[in-house]
Amino acid sequence: MELILITAGVLVVVIGLAVMFGPSVFKGVIEGQINRRAEAAVITAADPLLKGLSPGRPALVYFTADWCGPCKLAQTPVIQRLMSDYGDRVQLLTVDLDKNPEAAKRWGVMSAPRTFILTPELEPHTTNLDVVYYAKLKEQVEAASAV
Repeated sequence: MELILITAGVLVVVIGLAVMFGPSVFKGVIEGQINRRAEAAVITAADPLLKGLSPGRPALVYFTADWCGPCKLAQTPVIQRLMSDYGDRVQLLTVDLDKNPEAAKRWGVMSAPRTFILTPELEPHTTNLDVVYYAKLKEQVEAASAV
């Protein structure tokens, strides 16, 4: 009887921990898989997606989709502000995941919003999963510009 009570108590604790921490652990596992896929992607200046960009200026590559609420409500306004502040000193390439799934696959993009900051040589410098706010994005563009 004592063993049954101990087992039941342990089960209650495990279920409680799963309910409390499960979503964040699950999110961490998924984000880890997404980041590993992006790190495995080989992105070079010769990528066909980058054919409209010019070397000599850093670039922001923004993966988005029409169905992406955080893109519309948070990320797009931040990027518009950044581009307004930087003018032609930074290039912007916006990629719709649904219209260009091949590029998303090559770049290891599995969710939106996703941003990549490229150096003036159009080599990857920084990548961001999810919404990135103005101060951080500006800092990343500055760091990529200094490379």
